[in-house]
Amino acid sequence: DDISYYYYNAVGGEYYKPYVFKTPFIISNEELKNKYISENSLQSKERIVIDKFVSTYNIVPTLLDLFGYRYNSNMYLGTSVFSENNYMKNNVFFSLQGGIFNDLVYTINGYELIYTELDEYEDELNDVREASEVFLKKLKYIEYIYNYKLFGKITFEK
Repeated sequence: DDISYYYYNAVGGEYYKPYVFKTPFIISNEELKNKYISENSLQSKERIVIDKFVSTYNIVPTLLDLFGYRYNSNMYLGTSVFSENNYMKNNVFFSLQGGIFNDLVYTINGYELIYTELDEYEDELNDVREASEVFLKKLKYIEYIYNYKLFGKITFEK
């Protein structure tokens, strides 16, 4: 229904503007917040805001990380929002509209720039290129596991 276009004052059909896909990822739990504060040596009991590009791919790895479970990151298309290891270089979203993007760059194929609001964007475009390659490798890996019914042989440890 093009509601995202209306919400962000974008013209209908401007699917290539990454902010049109912007959706908050909110976790609200006092016990988890206190655990996060103590594990990260934070002093504040205030609201914690992590301002990163996220997509649905990041939900499960973030929850596994938050609950302290060890997991194989190759089994998930996204990474935990708590990850500091090249987070932006590991996160893109593949849109059903046909694009591959993060919050700064939109490409149609993970390589050619379609849209950005940045004046200097080559570094960000290279990040999307790298993340697209990683994403496709993970996707092939996951498809292999499902196609050959190997999933039952994998165990997760806490």
